[in-house]
Amino acid sequence: MNNPPQRPSEARLGDEMSAGLKEFAERLEAGLPLENRYEVVNSTSDHSNADAIQAVELRQRLRLTQADFARLLAVSVRTLATLESGTAPTEAIARRLTELERLTQALGEVIQVQMLGNWLKTPNNTLDGLKSLEVIERGETDRLWSMIDLLGSGVPS
Repeated sequence: MNNPPQRPSEARLGDEMSAGLKEFAERLEAGLPLENRYEVVNSTSDHSNADAIQAVELRQRLRLTQADFARLLAVSVRTLATLESGTAPTEAIARRLTELERLTQALGEVIQVQMLGNWLKTPNNTLDGLKSLEVIERGETDRLWSMIDLLGSGVPS
């Protein structure tokens, strides 16, 4: 199997990468501190203060109380208050914030944004009398996504 010839810059980059990995392995084996030569980055996910700001802004956009917003995130009011004060969220909470942001953006295309908070707290016949907030709590957001698709299509049900 013939490999296409590498351009000089590709070959040089490959050589540099190999040399760097070899040096890294040697330093690691020798027990030398890596911080002196390499930037050491914590491998755990770093959810910054931006997530806390996102939580506050999203809650305000939805015009929800901390208690209602905490229900959407599946956290206690105390955890939400801690998050809103700037504490980095866990990966699970950050993921739920992202999912809620996506859902809010999609809902904003079919419902007036200033009405979303009330809509989330109002029983809905399409959802068997449940409130959208309850549907989210139950982990049944697919029902809301289906509703968004239907409303967005303009096809009457």
